[in-house]
Amino acid sequence: MANRLRLNEKAVRDAEPADGRDYQIFDSEVRGFAVCVYRSGSRAFTLDYRHAGRQRRMTIGRWQEWTTTAARERAKELRREIDTGEDPLAQREQGREAPRFQDLIDRYVEVHLPNLAPTNASDQRSMLKKLVAPDWGNRLVTEITPYDVEKLLNKVAAGRARPSRCSVPASGGSDLG
Repeated sequence: MANRLRLNEKAVRDAEPADGRDYQIFDSEVRGFAVCVYRSGSRAFTLDYRHAGRQRRMTIGRWQEWTTTAARERAKELRREIDTGEDPLAQREQGREAPRFQDLIDRYVEVHLPNLAPTNASDQRSMLKKLVAPDWGNRLVTEITPYDVEKLLNKVAAGRARPSRCSVPASGGSDLG
């Protein structure tokens, strides 16, 4: 049978590690919310839930970095998401699996640049290396916002020479004649 009590700072602090095993103390207020006490003596707040018939355990955060009250509030938010049919652990995992922008740059260079004229390919490779990769290379693709795109386009435009207008000769006359 699972240990259940209203988790508070004193209960978490006083929980003693067990020899040879980790264990959980469940909260009596939020279903599935618990503190996991590890053999090492460290503690972490978790939320156990079921999604599509599958048992899931999501770590909210480590004790002392998270207070019991803050972890309980986060558990309530997650429980509301779960009750609407979402799987917050799957969402977290998808975020980790999202490609980085550098992966897309590498793929573009490998697949598309060989099909371009040498000068065009060189220009694009240079622009990606000097303008895009320093700002976006290590970011997840899912993190790029429309504002980020606008900033990059302004940066690219600022570095380009503007076409000059046809100037009228200083004499004011025509060259045709």
